[in-house]
Amino acid sequence: YEGAGDKTNAIARLEEYVAAYATGMTISRQDDVQPALEALSIQRGLAGLYVTSLDLEQAITGYRSVYDAYKTFERVANSNRGIRLEYTDSSGGVVTFDEEGISSLNYAAFYSLGLGTETGFQNAANWYKEYGDDNANRSDAQDVYFQAGKAFEALGTDAAIGFYETYLNKYRNSA
Repeated sequence: YEGAGDKTNAIARLEEYVAAYATGMTISRQDDVQPALEALSIQRGLAGLYVTSLDLEQAITGYRSVYDAYKTFERVANSNRGIRLEYTDSSGGVVTFDEEGISSLNYAAFYSLGLGTETGFQNAANWYKEYGDDNANRSDAQDVYFQAGKAFEALGTDAAIGFYETYLNKYRNSA
């Protein structure tokens, strides 16, 4: 539908799929990983369609949901050594969802900032910080954490100063 220019039908079909298959999906064994990651990929695609339709509230909710589900899957996989968040596709290639799952929170924060509302700024600030804290081992964690400063600046001088002091204390020795 989207390729034919019918975003409304594409969104409706993807919403049906997400409601039927992605919502509440869990993993408890390796066989659950492929359908779970495929469902998250479709849910993330739906969030992207919301962006192109300028429905930022829905996009933000979608990206946030993808991140939360991915982090839940990650915790399950980390507590069960038999589960890996990857699968082999029909061509023999290994498929992972790490980048897409983790970056979904960054997208949610970015679009929240773009709403230009106090709630949007607060969510963006919290989510940029959460990204940095939750994904400290990633090379972009410090840069994403720093992005919270823009949101705090929009919330007021005191909030911004407090954030930047926290940032400097947290990352003072990083280069």
